[in-house]
Amino acid sequence: MSTTERTPGRPRAAVADLPAYRPGRDTQQAEAEHGITDAIKLASNENPEPPLAAVVEAIAAAATGVNRYADHRATPVREALAARLGVDVACITVGSGSSGVLHQIFSTYVADGDEVLFPWRSFEVYPIYTRLAAGRQVDVALTADLGVDVDALIGALTPATKVVVVATPNNPTGVVCPTADLARLAAAAGDDTIVVVDEAYREFAPADGDDAVRDLVGIHHNVVVTRTLSKAQGLAGLRLGYAIGHPGVIADIDKVAVPFAVNALAQAGALAAL
Repeated sequence: MSTTERTPGRPRAAVADLPAYRPGRDTQQAEAEHGITDAIKLASNENPEPPLAAVVEAIAAAATGVNRYADHRATPVREALAARLGVDVACITVGSGSSGVLHQIFSTYVADGDEVLFPWRSFEVYPIYTRLAAGRQVDVALTADLGVDVDALIGALTPATKVVVVATPNNPTGVVCPTADLARLAAAAGDDTIVVVDEAYREFAPADGDDAVRDLVGIHHNVVVTRTLSKAQGLAGLRLGYAIGHPGVIADIDKVAVPFAVNALAQAGALAAL
């Protein structure tokens, strides 16, 4: 096909204006491009250690049943997570990585012209998901020490703010936002605004630190905490993330889930890892 030939279809303007996603190159690509050997990939924040033997065994056993659809709700995984976190299973949902869960949240709450508020810089999908939903990005600069300026976020709230997203530890700066500050933000935002606490890197913060599930969920009903098994548990290739929040919020997020988004091998691996 000629490069000048018109592309069929009429994509939404929000999609047509987006740059194509460019994943990080793997080690083989980097070695070939630069003429080097023994490259080490750091760009995607992958766990360099292989999965636990029990995880591999569980995936291998589950592979014999991939002629069947997996449980759409991934009920055993939700139950295992709920037991581990000490919450009701109705407070848990799962998705294709925490980025998949974030996409569901944006799809649930953000419509044309709605404001999405977040610190910047932060995780690159926030502005992309905002544009896909035809929302309006409102970003607030980090503090001089690369932390989240919660007072500035509170000052930027308006009646049009539908979602606030704060990554803690922040990606890419690594700075933790205290849950006391997040509680102030949630209270200021009010129940008409969802406050997403993105904890994809939670396991890399001090183990005796704040816990957004313990400190916020159940107290502030507009808070949703997202986490993942991709990083610390080394299951990036399986794609399983989860969210914890008010049962009503979780039920709404579940409505926009892609059918069977969490496949059978991911569910088996996740249960073994947990």
